[in-house]
Amino acid sequence: MKHDLQVFTLHPIALDEHNAYITGETRSTGFYTTPGAFQEYLPGPASAYLTAFKQNGGDLVFSTYLGGPGFDVGNSIVIDSDGNIYVAGTSPALPTTPGAFQHPDPDAPWEPPSMDSGFVTVFAHKETPSRVILSEPSDQSIDQPLDISLKWEAEENATVYHIQVTDTMDFKEMLLENTQLTAPSFELSDLDLDTEYTWRVRASNNGWLGEWSEIWSFTTKTTTYIERYLGNIPSDFRLYQNSPNPFNPVTIIRYDVPKRSDITLTVYNLLGQKVAQLLDQQKEAGYHEITLNASHLPSGVYVYRLQAGEYVESRKMILLK
Repeated sequence: MKHDLQVFTLHPIALDEHNAYITGETRSTGFYTTPGAFQEYLPGPASAYLTAFKQNGGDLVFSTYLGGPGFDVGNSIVIDSDGNIYVAGTSPALPTTPGAFQHPDPDAPWEPPSMDSGFVTVFAHKETPSRVILSEPSDQSIDQPLDISLKWEAEENATVYHIQVTDTMDFKEMLLENTQLTAPSFELSDLDLDTEYTWRVRASNNGWLGEWSEIWSFTTKTTTYIERYLGNIPSDFRLYQNSPNPFNPVTIIRYDVPKRSDITLTVYNLLGQKVAQLLDQQKEAGYHEITLNASHLPSGVYVYRLQAGEYVESRKMILLK
């Protein structure tokens, strides 16, 4: 004789102060489970599940399978005053915890469960981790190295951390994602030059997810002119935009020379009047730069002009004092 749990009143949804809990049946082969969540899953045609969402916005808090090799269905949920969650349903072969009650007569011969055997699975209350606080590098920092350590404050209730890194603000295209970090830091390497990265972290307590941290960003360093072109010879003359621009009162002007040439570099105001002669000499082939100190000039828009034989190029720059 079988002694199966009977579920008389079905409530597949339960609410507490913060979350909404749902159980049911899924036939998906890729049902999502939160990192570290308890699950006993043997592939079958259908599996019971427990999923929890924040009531104020629907963010996922917890998700797991409850599965055996057959048709498993979660029918109802009850939450007690201590926050423990009870899921009841039917399963022909859901695994049981060692020593769990299954038969009132310990001497009775074992019988295989029926297709509608009831089950109760209890999820002990877990404290949801607090929101992670990021620490290094500081938000919107610049000139960061290409190998960098991302750090955050340790969360007391965290068993693992989940980090996302991208070069967009919406995190739709992830450059990196790791859900099994046990330390409050992560090492990034081989980043691109002059690129802004954004990142965020959240904590998990055995599958119960905390809120995402604030989104922080940092920008990697820009290679110096010498680092980029050391040992190379340019193929053409070229005049670059000054940097910084606008400036006050110092800026750098870079230019390329493919062969030994007589070079002039002159600064004019918008009336066409020459206000500075930066260069008038022969320069060897290579990548060059010169500094302009415009402390003697008033604020305004200026034109700088490079000439080398028949090659002439001009650009505008803005002085703001």
